[in-house]
Amino acid sequence: ENDAAAACAAPQGAEGDDDVKGGREGDLTAVFVRGLRKDCTREEVVDFLNEQGHYSLYDFVYVPMDFGQGQTLGHAMVNFVSFESAQEFLTAVHGTSASIFDGVSGVSWSDKCHGRQEFVERYRNSTVMHPNVPEAFKPMVFESGEHVPFPAPTKFIKCPKKRKKSNEEVVLEGCDVDATAPAEAPQERDHDDVPIDEEENLTSENIDGFPAGAAERTTVFLRNLSKSVSREDIVDFLNSRGLDLLYDFVYVPRDFSREQSIGYAVVNFIGTDVATEFIDTVKDSPGAIFEADCDVAWSEKLHGLQDWVDRYRDSPVMHPSVAEEFRPLVFEHGERV
Repeated sequence: ENDAAAACAAPQGAEGDDDVKGGREGDLTAVFVRGLRKDCTREEVVDFLNEQGHYSLYDFVYVPMDFGQGQTLGHAMVNFVSFESAQEFLTAVHGTSASIFDGVSGVSWSDKCHGRQEFVERYRNSTVMHPNVPEAFKPMVFESGEHVPFPAPTKFIKCPKKRKKSNEEVVLEGCDVDATAPAEAPQERDHDDVPIDEEENLTSENIDGFPAGAAERTTVFLRNLSKSVSREDIVDFLNSRGLDLLYDFVYVPRDFSREQSIGYAVVNFIGTDVATEFIDTVKDSPGAIFEADCDVAWSEKLHGLQDWVDRYRDSPVMHPSVAEEFRPLVFEHGERV
């Protein structure tokens, strides 16, 4: 994976110069565009690209949507036909303002996919491509500047689930694009020293049911991990199970003195259904990251991305002296941010 944390030649937050100079520039074609207006449409993004002189120079555009709110999640993914076209757009647009942005834009290299085929494979079997999903919510592919049909799926696509919200219409749920519904306001709490260890609050029995009064549960602990496992190993493990769009927080606490993991990881999923399905399936086929039989349990304390962000943003693990690979990871719609 590309590391989008370093600074590029011009825009801050883009891929680092070292990656480009290292001969990888040909592989970098996709950018992540942040700061979009919530009511921005995919067609407006296409119009913006064309106005900037990039007609026929891009072949994939996707503006993820929050189905419940009927608005964008504030970002878009654009794949260009070449590194040069992508870098030109990134350099020209990052930090500028335009009608599609809610303030100043932010543009960085994609941390994951590059090339139209990678995006096609990522989304062609996604629930966002189900016939029940409005066309305006789906990704677009282009050939020589012309919008063309998205390649057909290669396997059965599950129908998005539906749920009712109080005083609202029935809305789609369960699609990849409904990944970051607005979180509840976090409660104030003290920030613990790192590494945090909640294992004394976990029991294997709590997998089979929620404690009385529990709200939506989305966070699980993976225990009995190999001491050499890294956060990237956990991400690869999740992605290998087809979950690459369905989690938004990963943390593998470390024993700094021994430079190894403590033997467990924290993963927050985008919904209870996803987390429950993961627990049910991982117990039957654990994988090589475990030292012994895998042990999975619900977190007894925190659930939801915002809870974990608030827990760690002022934690010592985020101090500049702590190595990057020891820190928690946050994702938006499958992209590390």
